[in-house]
Amino acid sequence: MTESTTPPLIRRTAHILRPDPTRVVSKLFLPGQEFLAAERSRSAAVLDRVLALHEAEVSRALAATMASFGSRHRDLAATLESRFRLVAHRLADPDALSPERRQLVGAYFSQEYAVEAAALFNPSMVAHPDQDGLPPGTMRFVMSVRGVGEGHISSIEFRTGTIDENDAITFDALSSTTVLAQAVPTTYSRAVFAQQHAELGGDQSSARFVLEALPASFVRADLDRTLARLRAQRLTRASAAKTIDQFERIAACNYSITFPADSAMNERVILPTGPSESHGLEDVRLVKFTGSDGGVGYFGTYTAFDGGSGRSPAPPHR
Repeated sequence: MTESTTPPLIRRTAHILRPDPTRVVSKLFLPGQEFLAAERSRSAAVLDRVLALHEAEVSRALAATMASFGSRHRDLAATLESRFRLVAHRLADPDALSPERRQLVGAYFSQEYAVEAAALFNPSMVAHPDQDGLPPGTMRFVMSVRGVGEGHISSIEFRTGTIDENDAITFDALSSTTVLAQAVPTTYSRAVFAQQHAELGGDQSSARFVLEALPASFVRADLDRTLARLRAQRLTRASAAKTIDQFERIAACNYSITFPADSAMNERVILPTGPSESHGLEDVRLVKFTGSDGGVGYFGTYTAFDGGSGRSPAPPHR
């Protein structure tokens, strides 16, 4: 009897993925909305203090902020400006502020969040969409990983590397910065909304009133118009308010995101966005699909956890 030469299906390597608590993202920070003695929110009080600073103080404070945090974030100045725009409506004349003061305001409404503060695990590999420039027998891969951050909230991260003809794995150097996904307008599916509403339960007659008025594929403006029609009938439809809340939740759970085209794959971080994911995005599994027309796409399924009703598989995302 000869010894089989069939290679093992599984082979342990020396690679170990370890969490790096210095990997951080910049998130929106809002101070508690408890009212002060003057019956003004804490956000308003913070804005007043920043507006009261002299320009020289603003310059020094912003320079110190950029020196301390700039190396950990991709284009921190642009991030701070975007945070300023989120609170600019609280100001009488936001356009009158200098660029430096605008960024400093944005800094006061930003916080760092360590995406791997607690753990890093559950990797899953798939062939990278870019296989150019590789030697024969070598494949580039994308690895999804689950990072558990502060508060034990899970997010999705990525690693990249290659596997050569001898099955040797090499990981690409990890970027020192991170990039968060950006929300973009999405197209909804009536069939998906119908299925998810049925799972939530409630008055199906009000749900049918909404669904029958929507096309098979629709956008947010279509949903707003239809929900407005249902809201106008709230006196004759006792369940209208609950049905509207349910459809708003479904819409919030079905969203689209993208990343800057020039960002590296291993810079990208996907944080929980919809209410069903409020306590974590868990264990994404990516699969490469080739359509009948030859087009290639990647789909991922993951578990969404809302902290209360349990974990449930989320729909595939591209």
